Order: sequence, then structure tokens, then C-alpha cells
Amino acid sequence: ASTYCDGCSKCYGFYVTKLEEVRKSSTLTFNTLLILTRGAFGDFVYLITNIFGAYFQYLFRLVVKPPMKSLDKEIILITGAGNGLGREMCLYLGETCPDATLVCWDINQKSNNETVKRLKTKGVRAFGYEIDISNRERVTECAAKVRKDVGYVTVIINNAGVLHKTDSFLNLTPTDIERTFNVNTISQCWILREFLPKMVERNSGHVVTICSVTGHMGNANFSLYSASKCAQRGLIESIALEMEIKNININFTTVFPGFINTQMIANTNISASLPIPMQTLEPKEAAKEIIDSVRRNEEHVYIPRGTSRFSVFMK
Repeated sequence: ASTYCDGCSKCYGFYVTKLEEVRKSSTLTFNTLLILTRGAFGDFVYLITNIFGAYFQYLFRLVVKPPMKSLDKEIILITGAGNGLGREMCLYLGETCPDATLVCWDINQKSNNETVKRLKTKGVRAFGYEIDISNRERVTECAAKVRKDVGYVTVIINNAGVLHKTDSFLNLTPTDIERTFNVNTISQCWILREFLPKMVERNSGHVVTICSVTGHMGNANFSLYSASKCAQRGLIESIALEMEIKNININFTTVFPGFINTQMIANTNISASLPIPMQTLEPKEAAKEIIDSVRRNEEHVYIPRGTSRFSVFMK
């Protein structure tokens, strides 16, 4: 201020103007920092809350478990029933819900027949159908045959899936791309279009989707599998919301497994691409966890409990 004459209104006005500019500039910087700080703190709180929430829920459910509904008298469709997790779910259903009717779909007729044979040996009413679920016409034909032979499906367990070769996206073929999405995602559209309308008409039913922890995050060298599972999750969540908005009483359970010791992942290194190590479950153990969760009407199921869900928040 000493560089300007005393009492000059022009100089005084210049000084005041400069102060105002500095004040505004400082306020803008402060507000920006405040917003950034709040955002970072909010993200931190969100992360911590979800981590502890997941484990609290896990511990709580170890002690207090919701009652299980009966699946007896239900007509249950299981895709990918010929081996691995699909077969184990069929066998566990046969043990725990012996009065249910099981409809087993698989592309491998021989292995699917073996599943059906083992179920019938235990006195379970079971039907087997050879089918490529990625073929829309075949799904339509097979669904019509199921309605004629068995009746209307009341529970769908969409389990069948494929895992392309573990390689960089640029090394995958057009066939890899089409096959992965056709089986893992688009086939579910064909199946749901066949069986969901009757569930809506009856205002009851249950749709179970075996997704993957990779449905929440990308994984190097698993681009197609991860993308197909993300799409699968989005599809089911959207349909579930549509049913909820219309007050239609259909339950939806989406399962996010970590590693299950099946033939599909036996020769992969998927564990190396995830943020934390995860326990590998045997199909029989995973099947029990899944079916019990379905009977409790759980909406989202992470197995192994807690660990897979934690990896989602580590993304």
C-alpha cells in the first residue's frame, strides 16, 4: 500500500480489488481441498465399513442362521449337472430335499446320465436332457419337452459355464469370444425367457445364478470370463429389480464363488490375478453352502464366506 499515495480513492480501490481476488482464490483452493478430503475420507469410511460389515455378517450367520425353506415338491432345473459343482448340487438336493423333482441339463449326455442314475438310485425323481444351452432353438425345444414330461419349473439354477484359455485378450479367437458370452451370459436369457413367465404368472419361484468373484472385477488373462460374469450379474440384478418394482414374489440368489476345485479351473492360474489369496473349496462343500443359502432365500452369496466378498472391496 505504501507505493500508492495516501487518501487516493483510485489506489485504495485497486488495493481492495486485489484483496478480494486473493480471498476468492484462497476460498476456491480451500473448498477444492475440502471436497477432495471429504471424498477420500468418504471412500475410506466406505471401505472400512464394508470390510467390517462383511465379516460381521459372516460371524453373525455362523451363530444365527435364518430358517431354511423346504424345496420338496419343487421342480428344480440345474444346468451343467453332468459334473463338478452342478452334479454335487444335484446330489445334495437329492439328500436334503428327496421329494423335489430334479431336471438335469448338460451338454455331455454320458456324464449327465450318470448324475441322473445316481439320483434315481437314491429314490429321487430325476430327468436328464442333453442340451447345448447356447443354442436358442435347442433351449426352446428342450423347455417344451420338460413342460410336457415333468411340468413347470419352479426353481432355476443356472450353473453351466465355460472358461476360455487363459491368455491375453489379443491372443483369443473370435470363437473364444462368442462361445464364452453365448454360454455364460446369453444362454441365461434363453432359459429365463422360457421359464420365468410362468413364475411371474404364479407369483412364485426362485432363480439361482452361479456367477463368480470375477463378476465384480477384471482379471488379467481372464478378460472374456470376467466380462461375461459382469454381464451376467448385471442381467440378473436388473431382472430382480423389475420383479421387485412390480411386487412379484420371485426370489433371486446370485452366488459369487472364489475357487472351486472343478475341471474348469484345474489348469488355470486365476489365483495369481486376484488381489488376495483365497481358499479353494471342493465342489461338495461349495454345493452344500450354495443350496443351504438358496433355502434361506439369501440374495447374494459369497463363498468362501467373507474371503470372496473382501476381495471385492480390495478392488
